[in-house]
Formats: sequence, C-alpha cells, structure tokens
Amino acid sequence: MFSFALSEEERLIQETARRFAHDRLRPGLRAHERARGVPGALAAEFAALGLDAVDVPAGAGGQGLGAFAKSLVLEELAAVDPGAAVALDGAGLALPTLAEGGLEALIGELRREPGRRGVVIEDVEGRLGLRDGRLVGEHPWVAADAVAVAVVFHAAQAFVVREGFGLTPIAACGLEAAGAARLIFDHAPIAATLEEPHALARARARTRTSVAALLVGAARGAHQYAMRYATERTAFGQPIAHHQALAFLIADLATAVDVARLAVWRAAAALDRGERAEWEAASALAEAAEQALFVGPNAVQVLGGHGFMKDHPRADGRRTGRGGARGGGARARARGGFRARAGRRMTGRLRTLLGRRASPSRWGYVPALPALAFFTALGLDERIPTVLYLATLGAVCLLQLFRPTLLGWALLFVLFVLSTVSTLYTAAFYTSHGVPIDRRQYVLLLATGGVPSATLLLARPRTQGHERGAVLLALTLAALMIAPLFTAIL
Repeated sequence: MFSFALSEEERLIQETARRFAHDRLRPGLRAHERARGVPGALAAEFAALGLDAVDVPAGAGGQGLGAFAKSLVLEELAAVDPGAAVALDGAGLALPTLAEGGLEALIGELRREPGRRGVVIEDVEGRLGLRDGRLVGEHPWVAADAVAVAVVFHAAQAFVVREGFGLTPIAACGLEAAGAARLIFDHAPIAATLEEPHALARARARTRTSVAALLVGAARGAHQYAMRYATERTAFGQPIAHHQALAFLIADLATAVDVARLAVWRAAAALDRGERAEWEAASALAEAAEQALFVGPNAVQVLGGHGFMKDHPRADGRRTGRGGARGGGARARARGGFRARAGRRMTGRLRTLLGRRASPSRWGYVPALPALAFFTALGLDERIPTVLYLATLGAVCLLQLFRPTLLGWALLFVLFVLSTVSTLYTAAFYTSHGVPIDRRQYVLLLATGGVPSATLLLARPRTQGHERGAVLLALTLAALMIAPLFTAIL
C-alpha cells in the first residue's frame, strides 16, 4: 500500500519548523533583508530546536533523520523567507558532502558555532581549477557574506576548502537575508577531496534535493500569499479569486507546487533508502526550478501593481525563485533548456515597461489602446499577449505607412527614442545585478518598438508616390515583426 501521509515524527518536525518560521522569521522579514542575515540569537534558537542538523548522522551530533526530514524543514522555512532559510541552514548545504566523506569531526566543529556558513559550488562553467594542488579561480555569486567552509564539485571530484579564499560583497538580487558575495580562491589549500563514485553521487544528490526543497518552499509561499490576497481583494463587487480566469491560474499554481513537492519527496525517500538517487535528485531540482519560475512571476501578476511593492512579501518572488534556480548548478545539467527560458522570462519587467510606453497611436488608432492596455495589465510574460502585442504594433506601423499623419510621425519618433532608451537602461540595470542580457533579447526588445519606428521614419518619405517601394517597405516591416514573434513563441 502506498501512502502520502507523513509519520507522526515527520509531522512533528514539519509543525515545529512551520511554527518557528511563522513566529520568529515572519515578524523580522524586512529587518533580516536589510541586515543581510539573521541575528545570532535566532540562529542559536534554531539550532537548539535541532532543526539545523536533522539529516546529520548521530555520530556527528545530529539527529540522523535523513534527507526527507531535511526537505520538510527547508520547505517550511523557505515558504516564509527563502533568504533566511539559507542563512539559518548555516553549513547545511555543505554538510552532506562532509558526511559522505567521513568528515564528522569537521561537522561537529561547524555545529558548535551556530551561524557559521558553508557554500556549495557546482563548477559547471569551469571557472575554478587546480594549480600546484591548490584551488584558483573566481565564482561570481554565493548566497553568503561570510563563509567557513566551501565545497566545490569539479568534474569527478569534490573539494573541501577551509581557507585561502576571499569574499567581495555584491548587491543582492533575491535571497537578501542570506547575503551575496563574489568568492575568489587564491591558491586555496584543499582540506579534503571526495572521489569515491558512490559517495560523490550521493553528496551531489543530497545537495540538489535540499536546493529543490528550498525552491518548493519559495513557490508555496508565493502561491499562498497570492491566494490569500485574491480572496481579500474585491473587484466588480466580489473577490478577484471568484473571477474564473484568476481562479484557474491560482489552481494551476497549486498544482505546480504539488508536482514539485512530490518530485522532491521521491528523491529524498530514495536517498534515505541508501540509493545513489542521481536521477531522482536531478529530476527534482529541474522540476522545482521550472515550477518556481512559473509560480513566482504569476503570483506577482495576481497582486497586480502591489506585486512590485515592498509592502508585500511577494514583491521579490521573481528574484528569489530565479536566484535559487540559478544557485543550483545541477539545473544546467539536469535540463539544458532552463537557462534560456529563465533568461527570456527575466525580460518580463522590461517588456511590460516597453508595453506601457510603446503605444504608437494617433487619434485614428484609439480602438487599439484598450487592447494594448489589456495586454500590459495581463502581463507580457505570457506568450499569447506578447504575440498579440507585437501583431498590434505591426498593424499600427503599417497603417501609419499607408495613411500617415503628422501626429503619427511624431508619436513614432517618440516611440523610437523611448524604446531605445528603455532597452539600454533596463539592460544596464540587469547587468549591474549580475543578470546578463544576450543578443537575442536585445533584438526582441528593439524590434518591438525601435526598429519598426526607425524604418518608417527613414524610409517613408522615399516611398511617397511609389507603390512598389511602399510594398517593399511593408515586407521589410513584416520581416522585422516576424523575428521577435518567433523569439516570443519559442
């Protein structure tokens, strides 16, 4: 008989972690973000409950309850504050590798000082390397401002490093309560090396499962807050949750969270049975990352304009979900397409900004304004509104081509300037926060407004009285609109 019910012990662990998160983390949510960490007293209280080492072997001073209990604790903490969950876990993400490598003495040393942090780096990009038996290189981001131990997964090895590295604080973009820094290894001596295949596979799988549990918690917190907001916010005489479209979306978010949670539970159960669980852990991380990227932005959309205000905890739901998804280096190996899809979704705020500004209308185009406003309100993260938005813009440009007015030329010029400036400004903003904007995204952003406008402004005077030239220009505009359409669809 197969059952999804938790045992009495597991339910007690879950309730304890949930009560701690709601009573101790939620009141200080913004204070922890401003301080880029949690108070030492709070970390000590968390350790006193035994929640920081539920998966650590009893011989190393832990509870020895396994990966499943660990995933329950991490989900409950992340549902309230993912950044604080990472900070409170301390060296938790590094402990599985230390345990699999038989470094119980080091685990005990780390646990005797609550708040000491450990980080795990999956070096899939090959930024780090060995030189004379020491580790050199630079990792652009870790969720910590101070590190006591670093575990680096490099090819078929895992290195444990205690010293010889430095951290440069950087601006946090999500997971603010955990901190953010650039980690630089300057001929760091290697304290221990893990090479045994079975132990290495289990260490990597346990780390991935923990990261996936954090993502599930972040997604669940975003969904629950959005659902509560939708039941309290009224429009047209009833809560907005009673409107069918929004009700269906909220149901989809709940399904996404449950799907990711089941994948995490399956991986954790396989680990507790002593299996390598490589496939299960990679699947859990891939599923949790994808669902977090789906739930976070849509929860923000449910809140409308409030979703982008610090007054609401879900204001940073997009950044938190993406930060956790990018932090799990195994995601790139587990499913190669996530990085590209996450990059396209990252341009959602920019496309919304362009959607509000890029309305090349004249008085004859007034019927198009409600459609553009509707697409902007619905959110340009979705494919269909993006396609309709681009199609509407293309139609307006073609109307201006064949039936021009002075006001239309002025608006097209303003559109060209605003779209170009918005593109450059927002791209610089994301780049300064460590989020690269690739060439294809530049093409999409410019083609949605600046390129058709510039084409009309430069070529239209030469086509007056020349039907063949006008047709060629129309075909050029159509080609310019098709490219970003395919980019949006794919």
